[in-house]
Amino acid sequence: MAELKKSNAALKKLFQKESPSWAPEHDAKRSEMRKIVDSFLGYEELAKRALARHWEEITPKQRTEFVGVLRDLIERNYIKQVHGQPNYDLRFEKESIKGSEATVNATLDAISEGKKTTVEMEYKLLYKGSHWLVFDVITDEQSMLENYRAEFNKIITKESFDALLKRMKKRLEKAE
Repeated sequence: MAELKKSNAALKKLFQKESPSWAPEHDAKRSEMRKIVDSFLGYEELAKRALARHWEEITPKQRTEFVGVLRDLIERNYIKQVHGQPNYDLRFEKESIKGSEATVNATLDAISEGKKTTVEMEYKLLYKGSHWLVFDVITDEQSMLENYRAEFNKIITKESFDALLKRMKKRLEKAE
């Protein structure tokens, strides 16, 4: 929980700095934001669990590329959803640890489209190396990991892994 609190405080402080999108400060802010998010999100673990049995079927090169594209998508979505509003409050309430896995419960209060919203969140973490990494975020009982797993499996089964990667890249290009 301590690591999540520290990362959240750093992100909140960063988002309070205003800078126009064309300014060099904007790129520096984006780079700093990416560094903070990378410090607590375990992209490789998420990718491995989301692909499930398909992970073993792809090459190390494909794994690296997939993790990178997934990282870019998640980073953008997480930041937009959780930290997109400068007036948000993320409260970490309790944690439970079982071996190398942990669960941290939190509540997000934000103003969305002029209305105050409250979202219950549950972070799933894995202790890897020397720190905890998030591999799943459950919001309103919806698991990011399970949603990705179902969507990825459907596309890989109907089409192929390469088709999945192509779709993910297209989604990234569209949103920029």
